[in-house]
Amino acid sequence: MSDNGSIPARARAVVIGGGVIGCSIAYHLTKIGVTDVLLLERKELTAGTTWHAAGLITSAGMPTETFQWMSRYTTELLPKLTEETGQDTGFRTIGHLRLACTPQRLETVTREALFAKGHGIPVEMVDAAEVKRLWPEAMVDDILAAAWSPTRVVRIPPTSRRRTPRTRGWEVRGSSRASPSPASSERTAA
Repeated sequence: MSDNGSIPARARAVVIGGGVIGCSIAYHLTKIGVTDVLLLERKELTAGTTWHAAGLITSAGMPTETFQWMSRYTTELLPKLTEETGQDTGFRTIGHLRLACTPQRLETVTREALFAKGHGIPVEMVDAAEVKRLWPEAMVDDILAAAWSPTRVVRIPPTSRRRTPRTRGWEVRGSSRASPSPASSERTAA
């Protein structure tokens, strides 16, 4: 957060909400050359629903090519952020298991794995013994099989997301409430 709590009189782009989506929009605006970006957050970055989401990124169960692409793009982007900013993003590849304990669930998990594999995501079907090897704490008595994706899930501590704006040239203002300005539908008052 900026130490200066005042809101600039103008900005080329104003992003309302400092969760993962708002931060991503501000980041990508700067990537395409927009230099006057202001992000307004009512509390502090990633303090809302993003905070609850532990930063997991997976392709498991993604029903469309678009969702698959977004997952792949994000997984490739996060290590680059460390290089760009000099700050550890907390990106950790930890793998992902989708368990199947019923024949119906096995059919779903198999179909999802084939869909992911068809879109270039490394995934393989494994048996209960392999699940136990990958996850020693698991009770595998009722597991028929699982889809194992070694590279698709990452953990990003929420606090690490707060460092990036300062190095990208966009401003963040916390404790801000945004509401439409009565003067014009094109303006926003904060």
